[in-house]
Parts: sequence; C-alpha cells; structure tokens
Amino acid sequence: MRQTSKTRRTIGIRGQLMGFLCFICFLLVGLFWFLSTQLLEPLYTTHIQKQLTEQAEAIVARMDEAIERGETLSYWAFGSQLYVNSTFFNSLRDDIFETGEMSSFCIDISDTTLRQIFKVDNLSYCNLHRTRPTDSSDEKAAYTTARAMRQLCRESGGAVVRKINPPSPSGSVQLMVGRMTADGNYTVLVTTSLMHVAEAGKVLSTVLPLAAALIFAFSMSARSSLVVPSSNALKSGSLSNTQSQIASCS
Repeated sequence: MRQTSKTRRTIGIRGQLMGFLCFICFLLVGLFWFLSTQLLEPLYTTHIQKQLTEQAEAIVARMDEAIERGETLSYWAFGSQLYVNSTFFNSLRDDIFETGEMSSFCIDISDTTLRQIFKVDNLSYCNLHRTRPTDSSDEKAAYTTARAMRQLCRESGGAVVRKINPPSPSGSVQLMVGRMTADGNYTVLVTTSLMHVAEAGKVLSTVLPLAAALIFAFSMSARSSLVVPSSNALKSGSLSNTQSQIASCS
C-alpha cells in the first residue's frame, strides 16, 4: 500500500542565514534608535556644556591675568557712571569671535553690584537677557533673569550650570555656564541654544519606525522565497536514484 508523504516546509542554510542577517539589522536599528532618541539629547547637552565651560574659563583666565598685572577692568564713578577698560574688552571680543568654537552664544560679564559691564550676544533671542541682538542695551527688561543668574553663580562658589527656559512656548531652551574670577569681583555667564538637538530627536523618532517596517517586509519576502518544500526534494532524489538503477542494469 502506497503511503502518501506529508509535505513539510523547511528552511535551508540560506534561509537561516537571511534570518540571522535580518535579526542583526533589527538589532542595529533598535540600537541606533535608542542612541539617537534616548541618548542624543544628554550626550549633546554634555558636549555643549563642555564648550561653554571652556569658553567661560578662558575668559576668566584672561581677566585674572589682567587683574594680576594691575589693570583696572571697570569701576563705578560718582552718579553710578560706569567706566570700563575698552582696550581690554575690545581685545577680548575679537579673540572670542576668532578663536571661539561656538557660532551662536551670549556672554555676560558683571561685577559685585550684579550689574552688567560687558556683553557679547549673537543669539537670535537670549533667554538670559530676554532680548534680541537688535534690542537696546538697557538692562531693565533683563533685570530679573540676568541678575538672578549672576547671584546664583556667586552663591554657588563661582561655578554654576543651568538650563534657562524661554519666555514663550515657541522658544528654545538655552544652556548657561557661569564662572567667577579668582578675586570674586566678576562673574562670567556664557549661554547658547539647545534648539537643534530637540528637533533632531523628533525627526529620528519619526523616521526610524518606517525604516524598521521596511526591513521587516524585506526579511519576510526573502524568507518566503528561500523556503523549499522537502517533498519536492525527496521526489527529485528518488527519481535520480531510479534513473541510475536503470542505467546500471542496461
């Protein structure tokens, strides 16, 4: 009595290899998604903080050297009239733009009165001063935020790091690093925007699910094309054996 063999589908070596490659692809996509959406912002913030710290410490070191040489950087005269060392601060401004690594930033230098004596600002909007580069240099509008950050830097021992939120929902968060000179007479605050990292995280979180879906569809199509019915293989094997027996008998 002839027995009918059940058709079984098996995955060959090529199918197993394709499955392994698809698994590696999914693993890499998942790892890239985790790094780009979950770790991108903290890593980027750490990098920006390092740049701000280097900039603030370089300015403080420059001011400390000038103070040690006996130079007067600023003083308040009768009638609250401010006088600053224009030669020193103009040279400092030029060095900041020539050797600085950041393209957009704001630098605020104040004295023991917590009032601003020097400022460099090329941000489209500065959360620290609540101003734009085209606004006037009047400090009244920025009194609350800027004065609070200067006071915080002094109370923190001359080293502070803070994120400053924008006044409106459409603005971007800015990172601030503060340092103080060795004699304690001046504080230096350096800020920059963190806008780009937030946008990059949103874009990557939107694109990566689509990439994962395409890889999944490709793996399924490749797997189905590599599945070979075992019954066909058995039939072809038996047919070749019969032909070889006939040939040997003849």
